[in-house]
Amino acid sequence: MKKLCLLFAILFQMLNSNAQSPELIFGNSTNLSVIDFDPEMNVVQYGSGSTSKDFDLDTDGSADITINLERKLTAFYESAFITFPNTAAQIALNTADDLTIIAFKQGDSLYKNLYSYDFDEAAFDGALLYVSSGSNQYGQFANTTFRYLAFRITAGDTLYGWLRMARASEFNTDSLSYRIDQLAYEGTLSSILPTGALNGIKVYPTITNSSLVIENNELQDSKADLYSLSGKLLLHHNLTIHKNELHLDTFPDGMYLLVVTSAAGQETFKVIKQ
Repeated sequence: MKKLCLLFAILFQMLNSNAQSPELIFGNSTNLSVIDFDPEMNVVQYGSGSTSKDFDLDTDGSADITINLERKLTAFYESAFITFPNTAAQIALNTADDLTIIAFKQGDSLYKNLYSYDFDEAAFDGALLYVSSGSNQYGQFANTTFRYLAFRITAGDTLYGWLRMARASEFNTDSLSYRIDQLAYEGTLSSILPTGALNGIKVYPTITNSSLVIENNELQDSKADLYSLSGKLLLHHNLTIHKNELHLDTFPDGMYLLVVTSAAGQETFKVIKQ
């Protein structure tokens, strides 16, 4: 009788999913804002120890998830998992354990009711991408092929999206690392575009892990504004002549827009923090 009830429950779930429209079709960017990271974003832990990196999923300049890597080489152990600084951020999980993050393939569909978003905090330190202990491996993001991680953010309107990512290499004593090459979500990107050119302005490095230097050699009454890709103003700085330094340490990894404005005009620079 129990087996029969389980069969009916599975059939009902399948019929219900077929009647729904999918929230996402992975690789299909219709009605989504898509950001291709070039160069790729990377999270790396060399040797034994741990590291973590924050990621902004809805491009508002605030961290939504944190990717954590941990390694203990003497125990032949390593793991990759996700924690949630933004409690409104959720990731599609395997319903069998409320722990393992689903790795979707291109062309797969995400249906609202087929996956768990309720992470079991008692089971592990975070939602699990991958864990290896001795000769045993577990997790759907264990291989090196790019797959899609599905997320939703439930603050206000529920927004769905994906991160496309892959483990960089098989187990080795050098490092554990993940590559992220694309973010897509149901949001609107800023209309600010890299345009124009101002004489006397240099910005470097445009790929940075901490700070950004703006050299202003001749422009008076000029300013620099840092925006998220959704158009939110994150930082304002009145420029002085010569070198100006902007500190990006508190911002999550991702892509930003730096707009320099003076009486002579305006120039926009793409900045990547990683």
